[in-house]
Amino acid sequence: MFQNMTVIGENLNATRKVKADGKMVVDLGGGRKGYPYKALDGQDKFLDLTEALKSQTVQNSGMVGYIAAGIVARDEEFIAAIAGRQVARGADILDCCVDEISPWQKDRLEHMKWLVRTVQKHVKAPVSFDSSDPDCLRAGLEVYDKAAGRPLLNSVNLEPNRLPILKIAQEAGACVLGNASGREALPTDVEERVGNLGQLMAMMDEHQIPMENRMLDPLVLPIGTNPEYGQFFLESCRILREKYGSEFHLTGGFSNVSFGLPNRKLLNNAMTYLAREAGCDTAFIDPAQIGDFRPEGEGFQKAVAALKGQDMYCIEYINYCRSM
Repeated sequence: MFQNMTVIGENLNATRKVKADGKMVVDLGGGRKGYPYKALDGQDKFLDLTEALKSQTVQNSGMVGYIAAGIVARDEEFIAAIAGRQVARGADILDCCVDEISPWQKDRLEHMKWLVRTVQKHVKAPVSFDSSDPDCLRAGLEVYDKAAGRPLLNSVNLEPNRLPILKIAQEAGACVLGNASGREALPTDVEERVGNLGQLMAMMDEHQIPMENRMLDPLVLPIGTNPEYGQFFLESCRILREKYGSEFHLTGGFSNVSFGLPNRKLLNNAMTYLAREAGCDTAFIDPAQIGDFRPEGEGFQKAVAALKGQDMYCIEYINYCRSM
């Protein structure tokens, strides 16, 4: 538990990337390059990125997916280190996502199975299967050891291709995360968030999913693109908690709020604090990115004002960061 919240570690996600020419990609000699990390035994190690860096996608974007590279290479020691570090820093559940690795479903299913087996071999935390493909969720469940605890399916929403996930959750007795995305688009305000999640709650009723197995996510979006997004999320949480009571779980990808802004850790810290106050009992976040909450600090208050939409376009927050 972290600050009385359940933490879902988000770092075993194939979308995680670093700059191909940045400081996290080092020369290993002999034409090889790698990503440095510490193994579970404390030794300095390197994930070999040589082949991944040759990808046309990497060369075009300048970014390399290091988690994806570790999964494709079947580097058990690297994945174990990432998983173990998250648990050591406070993660209660580990989110596993392979969707970005390959356009071929057959490959994604095998990647998910290998990732789940590897994570469970080295840590005891439950796993969240993160995919838009119901078959990928089934693949994860197929190899999952329930002795670790109830798994989480991430996620269902009103998009027709995702609705079968409710049946999977019912049959597996799994927790299921429902996000506020609509049938064709993201929600634009509080009313759409609450309305979309209300429809999902009714569907969960039809599938007889227990309240304690339900997790709702009103969707955290970057305040750098709309200064009201932070407050939309927080107000939606308050309404949902009041409407449905205390048995279900409320969460969000809190680090999404800070994309494109300076000192992201400070904003993520403040967002976690505000979300907890608004009724969230679960956090999707890298536990290493959240420290002690210090609401009395000037920087924290600047971040809170930006998140509540009181600092339009985050001007005061950005100026504060520049001054520091």
